[in-house]
Amino acid sequence: MERCWIVCYDIASPKRLRRIALVMNLFGLRVQRSVFECRLTDGQFRCMLVQIHKILKKDEDDIRFYHICTSCRRTSSKRSNTIFRSEEKYYIV
Repeated sequence: MERCWIVCYDIASPKRLRRIALVMNLFGLRVQRSVFECRLTDGQFRCMLVQIHKILKKDEDDIRFYHICTSCRRTSSKRSNTIFRSEEKYYIV
């Protein structure tokens, strides 16, 4: 089962910042510069954490993970035209 996560970060080093952004692009949709919305299974979430923690320096960087429950997602709104890959319509030809 997928869960929705908001991931936001403040990374001190430009090099680590780029590396974190590359990892996050694999797992979610960028909604702001350092904010991603991710729909992940538990396994994908753990995989993302492992990759992120290899890059972070705990004494210099800050990253936060906010779980958004299903009922909260239903009551939230967005003001953009971005959609998740899982929401896109696919056609088999």
